[in-house]
Amino acid sequence: MALTAAALAFTAPPATAEAASDPLARYHRQHLTWKSCLLGPDDPTGKELQQAGARCADVTVPLDYSDPRGRTITVSGRASARPGSGVTCRPCW
Repeated sequence: MALTAAALAFTAPPATAEAASDPLARYHRQHLTWKSCLLGPDDPTGKELQQAGARCADVTVPLDYSDPRGRTITVSGRASARPGSGVTCRPCW
């Protein structure tokens, strides 16, 4: 399961001092809600990921990193705990 664009959104510029010094600051502290990767009963990739113990989350990123205060997209990622290897994520944010 690679990066997938889920939605486009318009966002207002951040108002904090940290965001003024680092235009990507608002993306660094997102709360990720991990959930099942299964999108429905006819989702073979989701079933495979579920059987492997993977969990999925959505994260908001700039559509254009040269303009981080501009338009954003939401992408999906997955993470799975493998014995002895900690957490592996695809992509790792």
